Amino acid sequence: MKKPVVHPLTKVRTEKNLTQKRLGEEIGVGEATIFRAEHNKPVSAEVRRLLCAYFGMTAAELSLIAAEQQDNEVQDTVRTPAPHPSLPSPIEAIIGEKAVSQLLEEQNMDKQRRQLLQRALPLLLGVTGAVGVAPDVLLQISANEEPLSFYATAIPACWNLIYNGGIAYVEYVLPTYLTHLSMLVQQSSPTHLQAARLASQGYKLANLLDLRREDFGAALQHSKKALFYGGVAQDPNLQIAALIEEALTFWYRKRLFQALATYQKAQKLAEHSPSLSPIIQGRLYVGLAEAYAGIGLEQEALRFMGLAQQTFPDHPENDPHFSYTHYSRYYLHLYKGLMYVKLKQPQEALAAYAPFHAPEYDSRSAEIATREAMALLTAGEMRTCCEKIEQAFTLATTTNSNLRSSETQEVYQGVVLRWSHEPRVKALANLFQQAEN
Repeated sequence: MKKPVVHPLTKVRTEKNLTQKRLGEEIGVGEATIFRAEHNKPVSAEVRRLLCAYFGMTAAELSLIAAEQQDNEVQDTVRTPAPHPSLPSPIEAIIGEKAVSQLLEEQNMDKQRRQLLQRALPLLLGVTGAVGVAPDVLLQISANEEPLSFYATAIPACWNLIYNGGIAYVEYVLPTYLTHLSMLVQQSSPTHLQAARLASQGYKLANLLDLRREDFGAALQHSKKALFYGGVAQDPNLQIAALIEEALTFWYRKRLFQALATYQKAQKLAEHSPSLSPIIQGRLYVGLAEAYAGIGLEQEALRFMGLAQQTFPDHPENDPHFSYTHYSRYYLHLYKGLMYVKLKQPQEALAAYAPFHAPEYDSRSAEIATREAMALLTAGEMRTCCEKIEQAFTLATTTNSNLRSSETQEVYQGVVLRWSHEPRVKALANLFQQAEN
């Protein structure tokens, strides 16, 4: 009697003692997707890329592609990639020189800032002569580490642009960067781990952009991919940073217990990571403090906030992990204030927010203004709260942040419930109605 043929994916999965559900969690897909792959059902190119990267094997070796398709669909094999977006070219080559000029004009920034961005764009978005490079040439280039040298500069530059009025440019180029980095991770080369590190950093940035658009489903998937590639890179700093973003995504979806559970998962990993960055550890502590405050555990909240204050360095920008996190002392102010609002101590919250100042083009200015409005609502200071809501909504509009606009309107709804007959509150309704029109 013949033994049943075991699917190659099933074989390598069971050798690692992974269930289908666990493997799906590791790469950020559902259990049903793994089931389909192991039963010779078609799965997407992205799933094939993730599985190939996870096991360090080709799609053919994992039997993710039928034999008759191998000549036409080999994009996910490490050895012979199929047509793929070329190495990112200058932005003019991606969207056209006229479109770049239009984007620059549309940005709400002064002339000096626009000129600075114009000078920065070639560094961020340009690789001379890379337009139209064939995929096989790309693999030869990657062997000489040129693409990874580019990404090692471009990914931190994208993070800088996010906080300096250049979000539109990052949104244009980041998908191409991530697609190419995912391909580079699959290669069996000494640069495999570096490509995975950069991919993790890039997906963390994608999570941030998703949150701004309130696309929480995509944000959660991108945080899971950041976690996955951090695992491939064998870097606990990247893994914990990804878990922090996953917890934040749950927090924005009002899933407080899932947020806390994710922070706790990150803390367990941190306890076994002696080389953990102090800014990542500090950011984890403030997240835990706010999460515990949200479920009424005041002593735990205060304990973790105390740990955060002890851990955060005075100059976090000197930390090597700052380039892909931007975990500054701003997070101490922000989460200390959030914690005190949850603990019904609004004056302490306002005192925590007071030291922070940011330019109008920085979305954090809208975030702080919204948090201040929340504290003022809790304190019962109607007039000042309305003024802060107006300021916050204007800043949210200036920075084109759907998330901050929604948060501001949520605070306004709380004001209406409390002071519905006040003329100042009624006047705020016009602000939101005009924005809708």
